[in-house]
Amino acid sequence: MDDANLSEEKMTISNLEPKRLWKHFEDICTIPRGSGNEKGVIAHVLGFAAEHGLDARTDSVGNVVITKPAAPGVTGPGIVLQAHMDMVCEKNNDTVHDFEKDPIRPIIHGEVVKATGTSLGADNGIGMAAAMALLEEDFANPHLEALFTVDEETGLVGAAALTADLVKGRILLNLDSEEDGLFYIGCAGGQDAVFRLPLDRKSIDGETWQLKVSGLAGGHSGCDINRNRGNALSFAGNMIQSILEPCGIHIVSITGGSKRNAIPREASALIAITPDMVERASEIITSLTEVIRTTLPSEDAGFNVSFSKTDPSITPEFAPMSHHSTRKVLALLGGIPSGVIAMSREMEGLVETSCNMAIASTSGEMLEIVCSGRSSVAGSIKTLALRLVALGHGLGAHVKCGDGYPGWRPDPSSPLIGKASEVFSRLYGQTPEVTAIHAGLECGLIGERVPDMSMISFGPTIRNPHSPDEFVEIASVGRFYTFIRELVITLGREGI
Repeated sequence: MDDANLSEEKMTISNLEPKRLWKHFEDICTIPRGSGNEKGVIAHVLGFAAEHGLDARTDSVGNVVITKPAAPGVTGPGIVLQAHMDMVCEKNNDTVHDFEKDPIRPIIHGEVVKATGTSLGADNGIGMAAAMALLEEDFANPHLEALFTVDEETGLVGAAALTADLVKGRILLNLDSEEDGLFYIGCAGGQDAVFRLPLDRKSIDGETWQLKVSGLAGGHSGCDINRNRGNALSFAGNMIQSILEPCGIHIVSITGGSKRNAIPREASALIAITPDMVERASEIITSLTEVIRTTLPSEDAGFNVSFSKTDPSITPEFAPMSHHSTRKVLALLGGIPSGVIAMSREMEGLVETSCNMAIASTSGEMLEIVCSGRSSVAGSIKTLALRLVALGHGLGAHVKCGDGYPGWRPDPSSPLIGKASEVFSRLYGQTPEVTAIHAGLECGLIGERVPDMSMISFGPTIRNPHSPDEFVEIASVGRFYTFIRELVITLGREGI
């Protein structure tokens, strides 16, 4: 690293413009706020409201609303600025960090701000900081409410608990998107399904070998599902299926994936196999690996499959599954769809419906698989759930479908979208891209709870969220704040 970058990294982010926003983000970074651990940040925003003489209230789950009265002479409609308070906590393996008590350490690196070995929490800390800066700034604002929700990252918990009377405004600016110059006007709904398949086990002569799938890019199961990236659990199932009959193997266990909203990058299976079949199994696995490699995008160039003997001095935790249970497991792994199911007929290039096999784990008596379905069409979520239930029941598995969350149906003709596009074009001399996202936003739940709410979602450019590689582009934060401020002023003056 050169001296210029070293000096940049020593700078405090509160020296960046707009200073008010960056100072709030710097303060937020000092507070542990992983999902479910938001007491500190709730206290922080309530303290901020008290310091500035603003009305604040909380609901039963911890959502906070701070109200700023309209400036004198401003009579436009009330506006809700919305962001979530929690962050995804991820760190590098060699980073020592306790997310329950240690602060995030942001640094300036060239044109971006990132953290030191951990996720940054710009998702959605920058949105929070922008709302707080507008509450603090003296300008020609209409009636403003800042709605800060809890536990968005693990299931939209705060938004799901909202009641229509918590906020008075009926124009909502969601500050939780991650691409400068892009407006989201719709999102997918979703529903998880959990399969629990009972297993029979029996003692079988042979050796234990480990099959491991690794090197895949993974990614977000909504935003990245259209990239056709490989699913490690699906590939592990394919590999085992290919050697089941030729080699007479039995599964001992299979594991993979770690998050419900992520495409699994790695999977591992223990296989019971007789020594005389190892060479044949290795040949089949090597051949199929090369076949699969031809189907993968460039992001999955690191795809690798290994097949190696386990330490014979270590006894496996479980006896092998019976042939019957092995076949059921493979039928489930092969039957759960993983990827795009349908594309939107209304918006070109938008995924309408998808499913991701996310997590697999094995105990002595049970295989558990978690998958997540998404769709911008409510009926498609329902029919996908019925399809998954039928698959599981046919194999003797118990299937539990979650309550799910609603989508947000796009309305390109919305007056709010037109007004926001006008303001953006006036400021920056370009037309924003207006689209929908195949992922869950709190707007879907908020729109269900408050049916007459007009909504739009936008944000600065954030890359690699939910990972230690997360960063936010500094210049985009300035543009983001300038746009919000001007849009709020325009709506206060002209309405929609």
